[in-house]
Amino acid sequence: ECTACSAGRYSIDGGDSSCSNCPSGTYSNMSSTACTSCLEGTYSSSSSSTQCSYCTSGQFSSSSTESTSCTTSCGSGKYANNDTFSCDSCPGGHYASGSGNTVCTPCAAGRYA
Repeated sequence: ECTACSAGRYSIDGGDSSCSNCPSGTYSNMSSTACTSCLEGTYSSSSSSTQCSYCTSGQFSSSSTESTSCTTSCGSGKYANNDTFSCDSCPGGHYASGSGNTVCTPCAAGRYA
């Protein structure tokens, strides 16, 4: 009787005598014939993953293929845009100081940016 590949492993060809580990940046479900790349905003840092993890707030992974980690926090004047999975500049009239920002703050009355 043939045994199904466990989650995190795959077998491409019929007649294989063993399953291969999915590489980091990918994952698989049980009985898979291929590994699936982690989506933007997620990552997998180890092989044989059964799922991808979400990036910490203020960080992102923009790679659409095999994300193995999240990019370090966005720098001053930028914020981590969770819609585009990138560091974007704050719009006019807003600022972000420090790093790891997830939003920009509006300038107070009498000030501008």
